[in-house]
Amino acid sequence: NKVVGLDCNPVQPELLLSCGNDHFARIWDMRKLQRGASLNDLAHKRVVNSAYFSPSSGTKIMTTCQDNRIRIWDSIFGNLDSPSREIVH
Repeated sequence: NKVVGLDCNPVQPELLLSCGNDHFARIWDMRKLQRGASLNDLAHKRVVNSAYFSPSSGTKIMTTCQDNRIRIWDSIFGNLDSPSREIVH
């Protein structure tokens, strides 16, 4: 699996967001890195092209995917089973 993007949380720099061709965006705690030990796995239907924390608060995540959708995940500490918004682009 190939990682195609990384983003560091602006408020909690120990949190790292990764995305890739495994159809997931994943939140990691850099203090506890181990294989398969992500804090959250955000499932997508296809390859995730990019993933970013919100620049001012770091509490939201935006992802872009090869299914032509932009997804907004409202809280990195809440329910991340599905995005709060999807925008077709």
